[in-house]
Amino acid sequence: MSDRPACLALLAAALLAAGCAPANPVDPGAKADAVAPPDPAAGATTCHVEWPRWRNVTEDTQVGIMQDAKLLPIHHGQVRIEPRPFTIAVRMPVGKTLWLNAQTAPTFVNALRSGQRVYDLIPFAATGMAEYPRNERRTLAMASEAYHVWAYMDQENHRFDADSVHLDGQTVTARRTVEFYHDVDTDGPGDGKEKPIAGLAERDLFLVFFRTSGETPADTNRFGGGEEEIGRMCIELKFED
Repeated sequence: MSDRPACLALLAAALLAAGCAPANPVDPGAKADAVAPPDPAAGATTCHVEWPRWRNVTEDTQVGIMQDAKLLPIHHGQVRIEPRPFTIAVRMPVGKTLWLNAQTAPTFVNALRSGQRVYDLIPFAATGMAEYPRNERRTLAMASEAYHVWAYMDQENHRFDADSVHLDGQTVTARRTVEFYHDVDTDGPGDGKEKPIAGLAERDLFLVFFRTSGETPADTNRFGGGEEEIGRMCIELKFED
């Protein structure tokens, strides 16, 4: 237990620049300056890249990628990883929400890098995927128009490994083991469609994490409401044997 807070304290959100420029830039919109993340320091190899701070995402929100209980280095937003189970390590406020979109195509990531807001591309309203509590399935779902919605409410109501959770006041550190993936776009929703992570060998996986304020922007009415994005991070996992 004692090594978890120290280990996770190194994670300043391992996900901000996944490397390649947008293939098809899009109109950044009127609020692009308010949401476009800053460029990372060129050439840095690290296990901890800061959250962009165009809004008040505090330092108690951190994410990192682990394999064999070790933090993996990030180089230009990319993590080279073996095609077998890995762990997403998280530090976040109790009761707050961390959103995650996972895809094997860079379309969403590239659009965000060009300056688009999340809810211009995928609404937050009614797009959270149902999940088993306490990470019972050890599965990461990939979908072009949906998110994982992670929060820690109490010991029975969270989406992390049951034995990994550590509380420090109003901050929780936890880990989520990923042994399987579920391609919702290809196989549809529902149980029994998980595949071993080994199936992603020689492929890339784009992870985009978001924090939101809980407020509803006026210009999301076409989505039936939604939440205000206050920070994002993205990382490209490159599965290599």
